[in-house]
Amino acid sequence: MKTLAPLTACLIGFAGACHSAQIASPSIFADGTQHVALCLLYNGGTTPQTVRVQLFDEAGNVVADSGTCQAIPGGQFCSIAKIGISNDNAYACAATAASVTHLRGAIILQDNSDKSLRSAQLR
Repeated sequence: MKTLAPLTACLIGFAGACHSAQIASPSIFADGTQHVALCLLYNGGTTPQTVRVQLFDEAGNVVADSGTCQAIPGGQFCSIAKIGISNDNAYACAATAASVTHLRGAIILQDNSDKSLRSAQLR
């Protein structure tokens, strides 16, 4: 019965949510001066993409959520940031869309003077 409800939802009209793909970064930690977690996403395709971008702490809690980056045009960026992150936690970023074929992204940890300390690609 637990699997029947999600399957029914997919068949009745939520098919877009059922066929999504995701790219994500590994969890990264910079050092005790980290202050900002920034997630950048680039649409390298030619058609607009609606993408949900989220930042997570090491416990899996969402610390920033774009809701959705509505219709990112080809060749354009979407980004989210969390200012005032803990200096002793690791952070990760994930992007979910109907297709991630043309999406590229990275998470960047910065100090409070916008100096990049560490980054990782979304894969």
